[in-house]
Amino acid sequence: MVVAAVGYGVGQYMAPASQVATVSSTTSAQGSTMQTFTPQVSVVRPQIVVPQNAVSTGPRISVSPSIASVGDNVTVNGAGFAPNTPLPIVWTTRQGSNLLGFKMVNKPLKNVTSGAHRAFSFTTKVRPDLGGFHFVAAGNLTTKSNGTIFIQRSATLSKTQGPQGTQIQVIMHGVGWDFDTNIAAFSYDNSYIGYACGFNSGGNVTVSIVASGAPGIHTIDVRPSVWWGASNFANQQVVEYRYPLLTPQDHPELMPSFHFTFLMTSGQSQ
Repeated sequence: MVVAAVGYGVGQYMAPASQVATVSSTTSAQGSTMQTFTPQVSVVRPQIVVPQNAVSTGPRISVSPSIASVGDNVTVNGAGFAPNTPLPIVWTTRQGSNLLGFKMVNKPLKNVTSGAHRAFSFTTKVRPDLGGFHFVAAGNLTTKSNGTIFIQRSATLSKTQGPQGTQIQVIMHGVGWDFDTNIAAFSYDNSYIGYACGFNSGGNVTVSIVASGAPGIHTIDVRPSVWWGASNFANQQVVEYRYPLLTPQDHPELMPSFHFTFLMTSGQSQ
């Protein structure tokens, strides 16, 4: 088993303990038996609540839907602005590192002009960025009148079947920036193989796994984890790191988990 990750912080890995698997189903065609395989993907997402501004007068922005993945379409609506006024819309994100510190920064999103009815609306795709909360603002809007969107973590496999030696990429977007959301842990056939972090790569992580084991179905899991953090934390801030995360609901910031199946075919990858 070979593991490599693009992103900040690649940890240790271990070979899978069990590599025995079977094909999911069989069908019969003209008297012969033909094996079939349907890739399985399951995601467990704890419920996230996105705070919404309750301002009904003055300049204000809303984003719908308020929870989305990278690449999804969202609609940004603004109201209460001066009519026929150019408005540079910005998107907030974080820059820095957990070792040296980080700060919130504004990045240009779109230049719009309010209409005679003092409002605007546009649809855009969620850009590749860190997971977690982001604000959409114009000018000096307060935190109570900014639009808010939560980028949720997503994961896909580049390949779902192939012979031994096939390189499988686990492609992730929306990995977070703080101690609890910056890291994802990976397992192959229920054996831990390593971890990767996504702050320095803007929430984007690619982990490469070289498939190994007997022909049949193998599993790849991506689970939430936590980083120990700086050594000078107060004792009460380190308590959460002393307990195992048995389910996604145990994670202090409610990160999702992903379960994939991969079919190992006979032969050897070239």
